[in-house]
Amino acid sequence: MNADGTGLKQLTFNKPRDFNTAFSPNGRRIVFDGDRDGKHEIYSMKADGSDQKRLTTNNAYDGDPVYSPEGSKIAFVSDRDGDLEIYTMNVDGTNQKNQSKNDAKDLDPAWSPGGGFIAFASDRFSDNLEIYSMISSSGYAGYPAERLTHHNADDLAPNWSPDGSDIAFTSFRPGNAEVYKMDRHGNDPTNVSESASYDQSPAFSPDGKKITFTSYRDGKYQIYKMSESGTNQVRISHGGGQDLWSDWGVSPQ
Repeated sequence: MNADGTGLKQLTFNKPRDFNTAFSPNGRRIVFDGDRDGKHEIYSMKADGSDQKRLTTNNAYDGDPVYSPEGSKIAFVSDRDGDLEIYTMNVDGTNQKNQSKNDAKDLDPAWSPGGGFIAFASDRFSDNLEIYSMISSSGYAGYPAERLTHHNADDLAPNWSPDGSDIAFTSFRPGNAEVYKMDRHGNDPTNVSESASYDQSPAFSPDGKKITFTSYRDGKYQIYKMSESGTNQVRISHGGGQDLWSDWGVSPQ
């Protein structure tokens, strides 16, 4: 759909679920995960829904895919090694590598704008999920990650601002899910959605001035948009079902 909620178009027509969509940097393709083959796998398609291709074939869970900034790789989550880990692969599904290499739960990967880092959520040093950042290069796979949040509530679903200075994320610090924003080193975490309902899964706009997110404030999950500081919150999806996991695309180049 358009940024104002108009022009809604259905792209997949499978009875099983397709979700966790992410645009390629040039706007030409969309990567997503689904359980259409009885297993949770990763797929890609053109931005109009055509040319759908399966990228992973695994008996384990493969999901949460995101393109790298230059569009040559995809980061994703898999539990093929016994626990949830961050993997990367080429956009055609080849060269799949475990990048986080940790016994804990690692999920929700998000590339930094320059492509040098991947932010993610993990419970590796706590009983709850926290936000971390690691070097994305395969040569540094398993290298110690920098912990960015320190709280006894879950922090997850990080998303970088286009200039790489800030990270938006979901936090349960108030007792319900809210959208927070902090700088790239974890300083000054601030609640920017501030509602009594569940607000989660933030995504910065390409110019960094707006954030879309999912909210349950109207009795079902819908997509909302606000300024990056949290003002001017408006609902932009009005479907009869549940609308989740927004991502901003650019005009195909």
